[in-house]
Amino acid sequence: MISETGHDFTSDWWAVGILIYEMMIGIPPFYHKNKSTMYKMIAEKEPRFPDPKKHGIGVSDDAEDLIRKLLSKDPKTRLGSELGANEILDHPFFDSLDIDDLMEKKIQADYVPEIDQEDKYDLKFFDKEVTDLEAKESFIDEGEREEILNKISGYKDKFQEIGK
Repeated sequence: MISETGHDFTSDWWAVGILIYEMMIGIPPFYHKNKSTMYKMIAEKEPRFPDPKKHGIGVSDDAEDLIRKLLSKDPKTRLGSELGANEILDHPFFDSLDIDDLMEKKIQADYVPEIDQEDKYDLKFFDKEVTDLEAKESFIDEGEREEILNKISGYKDKFQEIGK
């Protein structure tokens, strides 16, 4: 996607690799505050894994192997590119998981939070730093929003005609 050469279903497996990395490490694998640098890292670099002794965060060899194979730059060699989800679930990382029991919903979660059924806005499991933020309808300013709406308003009639 970044190289603008198109993409196929294997980009979904790439996204799974990104998600697994972020869930295990706590940040995206190619994060950089500068977007251009981040895009260059995505296109050119391999994911780096923190040193557990230095950072206190680490993953198993199987987890690292799974992530590396999901984040293969070449979609043809990316894990899941040949046999889809079954190819991924056959990876040693999942050996301790009974996939059939998982699919049949026989596995109980280790932790199930107790949600206040009376309070539809029960936020006790969310960080107060986040819940105290002002909710914004949009992250663009009103002037920019109006400019965008004005640009697309001419297309509205065309879309309505197509929908008839």
